[in-house]
Amino acid sequence: MRKKVKLKNSFFESFVVESQRLGRRDLPIGLAFWISRNFDIIRREAQPYFEMKRKLAEKYGVRDKKGNLRIDPQGNYQIENMSKFIEELRELQEQEIEVELDVVRIKLRGLDGIKMTPAEMSCIIPFLEIEDEQI
Repeated sequence: MRKKVKLKNSFFESFVVESQRLGRRDLPIGLAFWISRNFDIIRREAQPYFEMKRKLAEKYGVRDKKGNLRIDPQGNYQIENMSKFIEELRELQEQEIEVELDVVRIKLRGLDGIKMTPAEMSCIIPFLEIEDEQI
């Protein structure tokens, strides 16, 4: 079953890092398959956001004499007008998109033994449905 999920562009920032970590976890094969399918969809949907973010960096970035963007030691673009850049970036991050994802239903017991950080869990929450079990 598929469902439409609304995601803010800001979701993609943590998704990039945490989905890579989660992808290295030893998960049950069925769960790993559905997570992988949804991650592929989310990555495709994230591309326009990252393209626009790059354009903002080009717009406000500091350039060297050759016209290349200057990058600091941490690998970030050096920004000339940081307040204006942040204002536009926040506006971009607040935009919502609707994504159609495969619903992954799992019994709570099915998560026993799977160790995930809260940040990693936030990557799968948009499409995960926990089924209650009666004892």
